[in-house]
Amino acid sequence: MNVAGCICIFLVVTVAGEAQAQDASRRLELGIVASGIRFVEFDPVPELKAQWLPSGRARIPKGTWLEGGIGGRAGYRLSKHLKMEGEVVFFPQYAGRPFDGAGPMYRGWGKIQALAGVVAGRRFGAATLFMKTRPGAVRFERFPEIFMLRRFEEAVLLGSGDSHPRTCLAVDIGGGVEYPVSSRVVLRFDLGDTVIRYRPSPSELNPKFSRHNVQAISALGFRFVS
Repeated sequence: MNVAGCICIFLVVTVAGEAQAQDASRRLELGIVASGIRFVEFDPVPELKAQWLPSGRARIPKGTWLEGGIGGRAGYRLSKHLKMEGEVVFFPQYAGRPFDGAGPMYRGWGKIQALAGVVAGRRFGAATLFMKTRPGAVRFERFPEIFMLRRFEEAVLLGSGDSHPRTCLAVDIGGGVEYPVSSRVVLRFDLGDTVIRYRPSPSELNPKFSRHNVQAISALGFRFVS
């Protein structure tokens, strides 16, 4: 069984147990987050070329890069061990170079990531260890797409650009640790795999594919009695 499966089982078991044992001290939590994500190449051109490589040859390597973002988070603690939350993070930078046909250059420009899901954890001393599953979407200001494709006997001629926005489905699976600074203030550190499903258009020219992106998040949260 893979890591994602183990996390999902942990969350299901915790939710089932908490449904019968609600904590009377429910709290609303608001916070600010700082995120760093390691994006894996989402330009569809390398993915298409890899499909045309002769059998036995290595796939075209995928480029990776780091981006930083900032945003906000709102959560509602259902019980001592279970919380529902939503999070929005803005990644402002254009981490690439303009289209010039000379290798990797598409980086999506500015991006907005929106996730919402369940967080389940248990306390060990002052700290709480948790696991999370949060589906959502990532909005790219300018997304790379193939707009022209010509196939020959031993080659592929194509044209591509990055002038249109695109929203892609995503899910963040991982875990972390939460540490209370006081009864109202909490520090939190997350580490997860943000899986993004890319479906460029037009669909008859662009392959569909998914990418696993490691994301680390630091957050400062403030709790309120609801």
